[in-house]
Amino acid sequence: MLGSIAKLNWGLGHKSLKTIYEGALVPLMTYGAPVWEEAIKKQRLLRKVQSSQRLINIKIAKAYRTISYEASCLLAGVQPIGIEIEGKTCLYKRERSTGKEDYEWDKPLPATE
Repeated sequence: MLGSIAKLNWGLGHKSLKTIYEGALVPLMTYGAPVWEEAIKKQRLLRKVQSSQRLINIKIAKAYRTISYEASCLLAGVQPIGIEIEGKTCLYKRERSTGKEDYEWDKPLPATE
């Protein structure tokens, strides 16, 4: 449906498409991310999710279909889906932690950092 309302020269604008993406598509694509976090670390599966995001990014940025995945994320102004999944998983683990685990966000940084 997004493809039919977001053509290259007409249709919804960048802000509207980005709002739809962030409000509807990101939650849909990251649903259950903590469960399949290990699976997405495999390049073959990550590329499948990235190709879906690339098509959406092309519509948001109103770019041509020959654009690369990384450039589409940059032009559309969205985070790559791998980073989104990592963020959702980290947030889930932080909210569900019992305090006994030693996660990396609790570790002190060296003085040089």
